[in-house]
Amino acid sequence: MVILRFAPSPTGYLHLGNVRTAVFNYLYSRKNNGKFILRIEDTDLQRSEKRFVEGIKKDLEWLGLKWDEIYFQSERFDIYKEYAQKLIEMGKAYYCTCTREEIYQRQKDNPNAKFGIKYDRKCRGRKEKPQTDYVIRFDIGEFDYIEFEDTVKGKVKVPFTDLDDFVIIKGDGSPTYNFAVVIDDHLMNITHVIRGEDHITNTAKQILIYNSLGFQIPKFVHLPLILNKDKSPLSKREGSTNIEYYRKEGFIPEGIINYLARLGWSYGDREIFTVQELIELFDIKDLNKSNAVFDDQKMLWVNSEHIRMLTPDKFLKYYKIFLLENNLEEELTEEFLIKAFEVYKTRVNTLKEFYNETRIYVPKEIEIDKEFNIENLIDETIKKCFKDLINSIDEILLKPDEEGETIIRSIPEKYGIKLKQFGPPLRIVLTNRKVSPGLVHVIKLLGKEKTVSRIKNFIQ
Repeated sequence: MVILRFAPSPTGYLHLGNVRTAVFNYLYSRKNNGKFILRIEDTDLQRSEKRFVEGIKKDLEWLGLKWDEIYFQSERFDIYKEYAQKLIEMGKAYYCTCTREEIYQRQKDNPNAKFGIKYDRKCRGRKEKPQTDYVIRFDIGEFDYIEFEDTVKGKVKVPFTDLDDFVIIKGDGSPTYNFAVVIDDHLMNITHVIRGEDHITNTAKQILIYNSLGFQIPKFVHLPLILNKDKSPLSKREGSTNIEYYRKEGFIPEGIINYLARLGWSYGDREIFTVQELIELFDIKDLNKSNAVFDDQKMLWVNSEHIRMLTPDKFLKYYKIFLLENNLEEELTEEFLIKAFEVYKTRVNTLKEFYNETRIYVPKEIEIDKEFNIENLIDETIKKCFKDLINSIDEILLKPDEEGETIIRSIPEKYGIKLKQFGPPLRIVLTNRKVSPGLVHVIKLLGKEKTVSRIKNFIQ
């Protein structure tokens, strides 16, 4: 069975880079009828917070990336210590009492420490547990380089000079990332590890531990990085890259998943996919080798395409979440919102835009901005047209849209003027905007009372 995992650290909110990794792991597991595991890597006791754990779970649930099992590394410390002790007994790890300051002082003048201060193996081979503070280090041995096969990058070589005898158990008893991840991936029978290419050096360290313990090595898939338009790395610290931010901005899960899946993966020139289509078509062999560039406008467009595809029920579900996230109260009924969605779904990119656009339908009367100079657009003939519209309102509301449009067009024709002379001032009077959906749609959404009230309010 194919088993993959998404393993975020609860030291911050989920960002787009995290979620792309989760998306690829999820899609590949579902494509192969496998298992998708969520593993919370909360070994950093200082920085891990419960609110971030809850945030991660909330984001994944909202996105629809449902996990089959969930684990917390903080509950597995005894397991890691057991394996660390086993490595010590095998001569593959050792106790170390050297402080960072001591290591720095010994190595600062070492001409061989070209890539930063590395550990000089002073405690190498120490099996007796010290009475003072200590860490446990893994003995990487002696070699020229580590070579492994990566699905995206092919053969990868990491030289010995990039590594040192790294810590596997810290002074507070917690495991380091590179140690805990190997133990967990082995015990959870992980078959494929899909993650960013910034983990390549980590992969080399982990392979050394796999080999020392006689574990089977999973297939590694290192994803190209996501870059900003200026080719700088997409920052984890940017607020606008948090999934919570996009949820509040009115993006929908299908739009985000579709866009992120296309960052580093392609299927011909096609851009828009449902989640089910992604599951059926996705293959790690089709992942790109080159870095992906994040384009916020492209993401907005993809989201708009998925908004058009929403069913009324799903629209209401996501819209209620959007309102809740932003502490907004909706004054319009669900029946109205569904009608408005059918009108606006091809005109908005996000649920936030839908919310802002539909505010014009809330009040009975509206104030018209002075910048429109509405008085200059309306003469006595236009006022007659307004009055005729009021008299025809019942018929317009009862007729199908096309017939309602015909009635509206016939009103200015009666007085020898064109719709382009009557339409713009009518739109402004009804919506306080120069651009809106078709007039028949606006009138039907406003209803008789509000349409008549706004026109009469202006005429008076």
